[in-house]
Amino acid sequence: MNSEDLTKCPNCNQKFDIPAVLPCGQTVCSKCLPNDESECIFCHQIHSISKDDILVNKILSKNLHLLSVDDKNSSKYASEYEKVKEIFESPSENVEEFFKPLVDHIVTTCEMKIRQIENIRDDLTQTVYSLKEDILKNLKSDNLEFMSTFEELSHLVEELKKCENNMSSNKDDGLKNKFECLRSKYAISINRFYQIIRNYKQIKFLKSSSLVSESILGLIEQKSSKILNINECKKTVFVSNCTNRETLKIFKNNKKHFVLTYLGKKYRSLENLDQELIKETKLFNFFLYFEVYIKNINIKTKELSLDHECKNYLLSNYGGCIYLYLNHCFHKILKKLSSTFEELKSVVVQKQVNFILATKKYVLAFLENGLDIYDHNLVLLMTIHNNSSSLFIEYPEKISNICLNKLYYIFQNENVVSVVNQDSGKMVKSFEVDSGCTIFSVSDDNVISVYDKNNLSISEISMDGEINEKVKIDGFPSDIIIFLDEDDNFELVDSKKLILYS
Repeated sequence: MNSEDLTKCPNCNQKFDIPAVLPCGQTVCSKCLPNDESECIFCHQIHSISKDDILVNKILSKNLHLLSVDDKNSSKYASEYEKVKEIFESPSENVEEFFKPLVDHIVTTCEMKIRQIENIRDDLTQTVYSLKEDILKNLKSDNLEFMSTFEELSHLVEELKKCENNMSSNKDDGLKNKFECLRSKYAISINRFYQIIRNYKQIKFLKSSSLVSESILGLIEQKSSKILNINECKKTVFVSNCTNRETLKIFKNNKKHFVLTYLGKKYRSLENLDQELIKETKLFNFFLYFEVYIKNINIKTKELSLDHECKNYLLSNYGGCIYLYLNHCFHKILKKLSSTFEELKSVVVQKQVNFILATKKYVLAFLENGLDIYDHNLVLLMTIHNNSSSLFIEYPEKISNICLNKLYYIFQNENVVSVVNQDSGKMVKSFEVDSGCTIFSVSDDNVISVYDKNNLSISEISMDGEINEKVKIDGFPSDIIIFLDEDDNFELVDSKKLILYS
């Protein structure tokens, strides 16, 4: 029987929706279940099954799911290849398709700017129209000052005419002085007349002196995909309160938020200290600080109170929760925190933990000589020693770095990388990378991203250890930390100066 036969109901020959088991053991789809007492076509017995008593064939259901996933994957890669084939045969069309959205974006941005300018224009003209209406309304009312000023102007004009006529036949200096005096009164009156018309308001349009620059819409950015140059990156600074850089750790939550964590302490209030505390020199309160950033903008700061001074700590986040190992001076603690850093659970652990890894099923605490396995509520399920660890999960004796995706654990011990299946716990692959390489990401397509500190480059490595792509790092400090943003673009952090390059 082939896989196609397994996916179809033997009664209606249609694909299974829910594989339901009949009392005689035969499996049919839910549509072919007898809804009353009727004879079974397979065993010829009378079956009566209520909806509440349906028994699902779980093994077949799981196989159907796996077949469905395989079909989706095969169809995905087949459709992708068809697209690649089309591009290969006509690459110019792909170039057109690539640049068309850029042109459309520029045109759309321009239209938006034009609409913004038109809105500003409409607001300005509306302001002018409103002022005009106010003035007209004022003039239409009984404005005594307006009428008296007009009468005064009319009288002055008559006087000026008479004076001019007299001056034409008489060159007396007195007439000339009188004429100039009337002219000054007229100038004052006519100025007041126009002031009244404009309601004693000076109204001007102050044109912006700014010229329309090329950057009003934006700029065309070009970056090499082969070289990541520090001068081509946007540089921003994390404004952090961290004073204990030795304990600083930086990670990303869901590829969106940067989280900076560090240890700190504060003086206790002397008023609340009793003599015993003073004798024991317990003068400090100890904290683990969490600072959350979007890019370099701090959106949240949280301090987690600690019972004692902490030597070091480990973090792992999964499913919106943070799992925290604290190595106190007197004891060791494992904590589960919410996405807002509120404590949900805390348990005391007896052994030194070297690495902690939260996964879809478990929280794994890697010890010097074994492995503690917890559930997500920090209930210890089992402890496995190195000589028997392969019964649950195969991993190297020494670990310097751990990453994971949905399917695999990626263990790194210096230059050796081990790929382990999460479901089976079996090692799938093992290969070597150059010394100085650190894995910083594993994609859902199983592409391993590595930072080579010695050669200042970023490489993409397939699961068989083959290096396919290299990006040179130019101008950055060698101890840079590399992350990926939501669009899988590189974000580099200088952990000493707390500078973000994006």
